[in-house]
Amino acid sequence: MTLKKRHDDDILDMARHWYGYGRWEAKYWFVGPEPGQPEGDNVEGDNLKGRCKAWIDLGRGELVDCKDHHFGFGWTKWHKANSPTQPTWRGLIRLLLTIKNETQPSVNEIRSYQQTHWGMKNDESCVIELSALAAPKIDAPGDHLLFLEERIKEIRQRILDHKPTFVVMYGEVRKQCWEAIASRPFGPDNILTIGPTIVAFARHPVSYGLPSHYWFELAMKLRCQADLNAN
Repeated sequence: MTLKKRHDDDILDMARHWYGYGRWEAKYWFVGPEPGQPEGDNVEGDNLKGRCKAWIDLGRGELVDCKDHHFGFGWTKWHKANSPTQPTWRGLIRLLLTIKNETQPSVNEIRSYQQTHWGMKNDESCVIELSALAAPKIDAPGDHLLFLEERIKEIRQRILDHKPTFVVMYGEVRKQCWEAIASRPFGPDNILTIGPTIVAFARHPVSYGLPSHYWFELAMKLRCQADLNAN
């Protein structure tokens, strides 16, 4: 079956041109394999068309507002009062807040950041994906690597253009893609630079057995590298 038969023009347009949330000018970037989607969830389910329509309603931008997009396809769970912390975002926000404040944030601080700052259109984070097509897990069936080479080149160019302070690329399965974006392999410490930007390769936040201190230690490595770059 051809791509044209599997997906309509709007979904193919989203797969090629939509990267995620926030703004390119943000200081802190996070690059993941693809948007998550709760597996077997009766509320969200397989809602690729709904996600696409919400993206269209927001103007088909390369980046859109995280909260606006989720509300657009009817998923309010992560942004309502007393919301739970989203499993992938929780680790990444923990890292971001630790980098900024040099202390580990509380769950309430992570929740507050998720609700009011994470991937917002006029804020400090750029939360993007290698694939624009949501999946419940990285090996789920589907066309999750459409336009892969094009998107790798585009993400790398955007890093060169906008020079964010930090870029964290996560997920061991896509390590080759992260190294393609960086144009070289990561060393033993999984940190390198692209111009003035510090780039880290991290484990996926929902990796089995990931220790609680992982994000604090990575944050300290990134701050140390920033200090070295400044001297």
